[in-house]
Amino acid sequence: MSCIETSWTESPGYLTRSRCSARLRPLAGVLAALAITVSAHAETPPTGRALEGDDSRLATLVATAPEFSADARLELAGMIVEAALAAYEQELETVRQDLQREGGDPARLTRWYRATAPIVGGLRAAQAQIPVAQRLVLHTDRQGQVLLLIDGEALWISWPRPSAQRRLERELVEAFCQRHDCPGRARSDPDEASTGITVTQDTPLTGQWALAQLAAPTWTSTAGVRCEFSDLAGRADKEALCRALIGELETLATALRRALRRGEQVDWPRVRIARSLPAGEHALVVNAQGDYLPVVAPLLASEPVDWSEAQRWLQARVDGHPALATVRRAVDPR
Repeated sequence: MSCIETSWTESPGYLTRSRCSARLRPLAGVLAALAITVSAHAETPPTGRALEGDDSRLATLVATAPEFSADARLELAGMIVEAALAAYEQELETVRQDLQREGGDPARLTRWYRATAPIVGGLRAAQAQIPVAQRLVLHTDRQGQVLLLIDGEALWISWPRPSAQRRLERELVEAFCQRHDCPGRARSDPDEASTGITVTQDTPLTGQWALAQLAAPTWTSTAGVRCEFSDLAGRADKEALCRALIGELETLATALRRALRRGEQVDWPRVRIARSLPAGEHALVVNAQGDYLPVVAPLLASEPVDWSEAQRWLQARVDGHPALATVRRAVDPR
């Protein structure tokens, strides 16, 4: 296969290059599956204003991407995917070592494989596609979440443990900025300053099932989140779903923590996902005025979430206190 031209064309925020005479193989379908879809539970649009987030160092660096050369932007995208993939693979190795040391249930390793396989598969597909991509876009949303668009396929960058995200992103930015002259604002970390808010420690997320007569089967995590289900069919998949819900709750807690630090009004009884927004985001309403934070939380927007319980857990999480809350109900409470 020969290309008519292989040079990159630079445009603000993204790279393109001429297509080969035969179209290059697109990203694996798993990347498309990772693109966020519109919630089936859309509600009345919030009437308040969209609150802007303060970005992490990585998000700030991505926002400055147009200031770098085409080659540097291509390198940055590759480094982001490589770092996220390494984090998931390291987490898998940690689980394996814990099992060997503690003589735990091998099914735990299988569950971790099943829960992370789509994410790891998408990252590996992206890693292979980036060097030959026809169009590559680096984007950050208003809550500091990083998105790569690779030949039109969306890949939201996530980390296996949200509580370790700041450290991983800091290391990535420092590695990139050692090789390139980064703008000053990309070198500073807005979360490094003392805020008086307790940050959750990076502890393993485990849990256990509770089975009782006349009660729904429930999986309770060490994070204090409980998920109810109507039956035990596909138990491993249900546990993986609860873990994913917890990841989205951690994303919300981070966004709320930053909003409070900026002095925004948060009325905890009003906090909930209200509707879908463009570009795969969702509106997290935070007060009676309808002000909202744009976040990516497709499961919280579609699963039967008990928001009174979620509100209580989020408030405790932001305040740095433990809480036990049944966030997912076996029967939709809405």
